[in-house]
Amino acid sequence: MDDRLRAQEPGTIPVSVFVLYARTNYLSFGAAPAFLKDDENVLFSYFGVLLRSVIKSLVEADKERRLFFEAHGQGYNPVNKARGEA
Repeated sequence: MDDRLRAQEPGTIPVSVFVLYARTNYLSFGAAPAFLKDDENVLFSYFGVLLRSVIKSLVEADKERRLFFEAHGQGYNPVNKARGEA
């Protein structure tokens, strides 16, 4: 699954970040909103690099969080044994 689709999953990135991402037409060139337009698209380019980095970091962190909780649930836990759980 690509980052754009994964970013749409609830809880992966803050809603406000996704709204900003969508408002910039998923950082497509030629579709820069008025507040990011300049003659050479320098501002939009740097903004795109920044926002893509933030989104990628949040998506990776969410993936690692899910893997951690999955692995944690499969590990040995003496409390679970005392309760008679697997």
